[in-house]
Amino acid sequence: MHSGINYEEGKTWPELVGANSQQAVELLLRQGYEPIVIKEDDDRQSTANNMNLKRVYLFVDEHNRISREPING
Repeated sequence: MHSGINYEEGKTWPELVGANSQQAVELLLRQGYEPIVIKEDDDRQSTANNMNLKRVYLFVDEHNRISREPING
C-alpha cells in the first residue's frame, strides 16, 4: 500500500524549533512521518546510520521544547 506521500531528502521543519515536543510529534505523525524524540542531555541515545526519509529526529531540551531544526533521514 502506497501512502502517496513524497518523502524528499533533507526536508526540514524550522517552524518547530521552540515548539512543545508532543505537539511536534503529533504534527509529524499526521504528516506520515516517524518522529523520534532525543533528549539533548542524554548521551545514551543516538541517531541511526541508515537513511530513512520517513524518520525525523526531534532533539528536545530540558523543557521538552524542540532545540534543533528537525530534518528527515
